[in-house]
Amino acid sequence: METQTKTNAGKTKTIIIASVLTVALGSMGWYAKSNWFKAATPEAACNLSQTSIYDKYKFAVPIIFTEYVYEASIKGSAPVAFTLNENGDWALYNEYTSPLTISGTAFFVSDKGQLITNKHVVEPWSYNEEASALTNSLTYFVKADIQPSDIKSFLVNNWDSRYQDYEEGDGEDIEISEATTTAAASTDAGLASDTTQSQTEGEEVSDMVAQATQETAAPADEVSYITQADIKITPKRVRVYIAMHGTEITPTSIIPCKVIHLSSDNAIDVALIQTRDKKLPKQVKDFIHLDSASTADQNIKPGTKAYMLGYPMGTTLASTKKGIRVQIYEGQVNKESDGTSLQYNITSTHGASGSPVINDCGQLIAVNYAGFDAAQGFNFGIVAKHALELYKDQ
Repeated sequence: METQTKTNAGKTKTIIIASVLTVALGSMGWYAKSNWFKAATPEAACNLSQTSIYDKYKFAVPIIFTEYVYEASIKGSAPVAFTLNENGDWALYNEYTSPLTISGTAFFVSDKGQLITNKHVVEPWSYNEEASALTNSLTYFVKADIQPSDIKSFLVNNWDSRYQDYEEGDGEDIEISEATTTAAASTDAGLASDTTQSQTEGEEVSDMVAQATQETAAPADEVSYITQADIKITPKRVRVYIAMHGTEITPTSIIPCKVIHLSSDNAIDVALIQTRDKKLPKQVKDFIHLDSASTADQNIKPGTKAYMLGYPMGTTLASTKKGIRVQIYEGQVNKESDGTSLQYNITSTHGASGSPVINDCGQLIAVNYAGFDAAQGFNFGIVAKHALELYKDQ
């Protein structure tokens, strides 16, 4: 009986030890999975110079282009695509015209070719009034009595000549108006300077003016046009692509991309895109790691050094004899974050939308998205935590 008790005790002790070892090994496995194998997230080294940050990330920050058009359907008609020409006028989108194009900045955040940029860079129609402007133009051109089945052919055949008819009608109105004005001026001059004229002569001139005025004011046949309620405008993205630092922007060098996730809130101006082959370009040796981004608002204090890599003014400043070159600008945080955006005094302008804003530890602190055209030194970025949330939420 005693022997049996000792044996059971020994078994119990063995089971306890095995359980402890199992738990320990399991914990080590979890720790290894969550920490040891996080080689993709390097430990931050602070006090990096502007040159060090530039050398580290210059290939990770390409210029991005979004091409798009607007498709208009009137009373359910087949859609017609529109773009804006170089004069800022609405034009039909076809083989002779180019789509609307916006440029910005993006930056790689994974080894699968994923990049962060601004939502307004890949979906500009959510932040402008272009669709409303096109709607207004259509309401002044398309007559209400045109059948829906005929509207597309009407637009295609007549849109480019729409100003010609208008200008011809305008010219006729001007001629009548000028004739009437001249006759009235002659009458006034005669009455003012020659008070000895006979009553009969004055009445004859007045009759002539009245007749001319009646002819000018004669109502034309009223024309009814479509209303805004008849029109449906649908933005359409033609393509998104990037060009790498140190390359020429050519059909063979650009890298096609796709939009994979957008913030549902326009105030959170961030978007996630990816190269279509889901690969990191070979020249990118290091990307900007979101897992090591500075995401705590209290850690981003006024006076914190900030560096921005991007393409302000697009290709105007980026183009060189050796391809496009990303630029880096230095400044500091000027105001505490409100949880959504961050203000800093880094020089910026159009084209730098989507640029990464990095502290001197090489960590992402914001995604540049806005500024004031009238003055430099007042620019804003969406804090990095929102880029991380979007990336995790894909």
